Amino acid sequence: MRDKFWFNNIFIENGFSIDDNKLSLLEKYCNLLINKNQIVDLISPNSEKNIWEEHILHSLSFLLKVKLKQKSHVLDLGTGGGLPGIPLKILFPDIKMVLIDSTQKKIIAVKEIINSLGINGIELFTGRAEELKSEKKLNGKFDYVISRAVGKLDKIFDWSLPFLKQTSIKTNDNIPTRSILVLKGGDITDEINIVKKNKKLLDLDVINITFKGCENLFNPDKKLIIMYPK
Repeated sequence: MRDKFWFNNIFIENGFSIDDNKLSLLEKYCNLLINKNQIVDLISPNSEKNIWEEHILHSLSFLLKVKLKQKSHVLDLGTGGGLPGIPLKILFPDIKMVLIDSTQKKIIAVKEIINSLGINGIELFTGRAEELKSEKKLNGKFDYVISRAVGKLDKIFDWSLPFLKQTSIKTNDNIPTRSILVLKGGDITDEINIVKKNKKLLDLDVINITFKGCENLFNPDKKLIIMYPK
């Protein structure tokens, strides 16, 4: 059965420790998300039975390959049911997290989930990226924008750019700040070729999210695309 113990074992096998309190919060989040999904369309109903792989693992497994800067400011673009923002915030409470989505009923549902979890340090905004980019609280405020495939890479790049800080900070072990992270699966060759034509793009990395245990996943073909604006 794919539950919190299955999920935790994968992270342990790959040298990533999650304490019991955080694991329990992730489990509570799964239960709240499934319950709320009966009222508001937050995730596919077919994915509820495999929520630990399709949503929690998919939101977090990139951390087995790369690291984010500590105490970073992160924007979850098109959060839907709070993914990947809420799982990331659970693992890293020192992250300042903002979730945005264009559908108000989703944001209201996610706010209720966050209140039930008792998590602080998450802000929510309703609106499309094009509408929110000039918000004083959002424009130029973030180290990272992260998204779970809410659109094509070229669109996500354009939507994300106004939210990023103007200066990039690079370290040996962290993803440089002022970066756009996109979680996707499948063949994205055409998308990559299109976004590479954008004159505002400096560079792009594609990281295949492979790890111990990934060969047993129902859908192992997952990638992290990191786009670095100029």
